[in-house]
Amino acid sequence: MRRGVKPPLRLWVVLGLSGVLSACAWLWPPDATLPGGAEREKLRALSVWSMEGRVKVHTPDDGWTAGLEWRHMGEEDRLLLSGPLGQRVVGIVRNGDYMAVEAANGGLLESSDPEGLMSEHLGFSVPLESLRYWVLALPAPQQDFAARPPAENSTALFGFDQAGWSLDYDGFMQEAGWVVPRKITVRGQGGVVLRLIVDRWRFDE
Repeated sequence: MRRGVKPPLRLWVVLGLSGVLSACAWLWPPDATLPGGAEREKLRALSVWSMEGRVKVHTPDDGWTAGLEWRHMGEEDRLLLSGPLGQRVVGIVRNGDYMAVEAANGGLLESSDPEGLMSEHLGFSVPLESLRYWVLALPAPQQDFAARPPAENSTALFGFDQAGWSLDYDGFMQEAGWVVPRKITVRGQGGVVLRLIVDRWRFDE
């Protein structure tokens, strides 16, 4: 059952971040902990999780919306993008530098260049290895990142920049004792914008 964040929890998130972020962006070294995010850092230790929701993709040349199911298992990520009525559109499997994209017609494309394969088949590219941390409101490890407060008139609670991408978090929810993102906006190079709305998180032992 989905449970929305109760006001005290949302207030804790806001206060925990606003108390340490000023109007300036601060450069943090690789593997640093985002202010107020000590509890979220424990999510790094989880080897299995899944999420269900929707993703809206905007590029300078196109835009589309799809249902999203994402299953993370150790080093492997499996994503399923679906159209209206749950119709399968494309499946993605990533494991390290290996990536496979399976189209609805059964066609299979494999590559050791995940971002190149995404760009060719989906019309945009995003670093899935980093995105798997970003969706948990965590910076990817071994890369610098710049924490920053939300822009004026923004609904985001907080955000950070990393590897040429900007992350904004507009809402959180509580699931199985974890505080996890509900709405995420990812902006990248070339005018790519991804908006993720999570309906359900699941954490397996």
